[in-house]
Amino acid sequence: MSVVVKEEIMESVRGFNEETVRAVSAARNEPAWMLEFRLAAWQQFEATPWPKATDESWRRTRLTGFKLENFQPVAMPDGATGRDALNTILQEELDEMDSAASLIFQNGGVIYRDVSEDLAGKGVIFTDLQQAVHDHPELVKQYLMTEVVKPDQNKFTALHAALWDTGAFVYVPKNTKVELPLQVILNHGVGVGGYHHTLLIAEEGAEVTVVDDLIGGENGMQSAVVELIQRDNSIVRYMNLQDFDH
Repeated sequence: MSVVVKEEIMESVRGFNEETVRAVSAARNEPAWMLEFRLAAWQQFEATPWPKATDESWRRTRLTGFKLENFQPVAMPDGATGRDALNTILQEELDEMDSAASLIFQNGGVIYRDVSEDLAGKGVIFTDLQQAVHDHPELVKQYLMTEVVKPDQNKFTALHAALWDTGAFVYVPKNTKVELPLQVILNHGVGVGGYHHTLLIAEEGAEVTVVDDLIGGENGMQSAVVELIQRDNSIVRYMNLQDFDH
């Protein structure tokens, strides 16, 4: 799914308010139900206090000096796609792995995708989450932040639900085995606030391996969420690699 964003929409997302959320949704031509999902999460974000050092789950995470407004909430895709749009680092990352399929994200959009016909023939869905919102709305409605991670879990999950930008959607049908890994690469920009979301559903007896590779520059923020939903006797291998030195 290619996202072309008008200049006025780009200006609207350079901040944090309800209009930001509406601009994010409009930029991606999202259906009304997804806008409602985002707006409800934004209301939750505004109503939820920031975590404190005395909170048990945040005792080892310091937010001193953290200012959300320092990070542009949504990076915008420039429209370039295909292997020629990949820099040397991304090409090397892509070639390092023998995968069944690959998705590469940069600046809020997909710049490369390679999904085999064999995978689709098995009923496996491997696509970006934005595309899944349009092509598989019933599955996204059922599983996105409804079981594993919910928007009201804390202030950051609410913010993520309101502003999620990139993401991978994986659905593996019953008793289906994906032999090779599914590869997801996110190139995260400098000074950007990113909200990457991985949503994986493995039905009964399914087997799949997913590798999330996050690459980023300095002074950025990545508030990612991973939801792995497994049914009986399914096998899911998930690896999250991070390299923020580039």
